[in-house]
Amino acid sequence: MAENIRQLLIRQEYPDRYLDYILCRGKKLDKSWEVCAEKLGIDVARIQTLFDSPEAEQLFRENIKRAAELGVRGSPTIFVDGHKFRANQLLRASGTPCQ
Repeated sequence: MAENIRQLLIRQEYPDRYLDYILCRGKKLDKSWEVCAEKLGIDVARIQTLFDSPEAEQLFRENIKRAAELGVRGSPTIFVDGHKFRANQLLRASGTPCQ
């Protein structure tokens, strides 16, 4: 659940780096999340501060509700032009700046 919340916060704060973060994490699950965040210029301290706030839990609850409405059962799932993609599909289809 912690990684899901971090992903939501990164999407909110760094929308232009969100997909790169998802792809990086998919290839570096054995490392801490900070490794990918730092490589992409994401402020780790800022994300941690937001993570520890009550707003993070509310953001997560809203995301769970929206996911249920869309029939999403796994994280991360990304919609592109109305088509649903799981992270493993994206990883097979692309490179990542964290290789």
